[in-house]
Amino acid sequence: MRPERRSPKWLYAVDFWLSTEDLPSPDNRITVDREGTITLSYMPGNQVPKQKLYEKLKSMLNSLVCMII
Repeated sequence: MRPERRSPKWLYAVDFWLSTEDLPSPDNRITVDREGTITLSYMPGNQVPKQKLYEKLKSMLNSLVCMII
């Protein structure tokens, strides 16, 4: 009989959903031409606050001695 393999008790994973609001832009739009072709024109906005939020989360996890992949 083969022994059961287990991960160390300290090894686990936690998922985080990090979200910011994408500010509206008049250049972001969906258009449909006469032939029915759909075109999406989109440029992400609010990238600086998103990056700051990500860095803050990362620093908080680092203070907990977490490995970020």
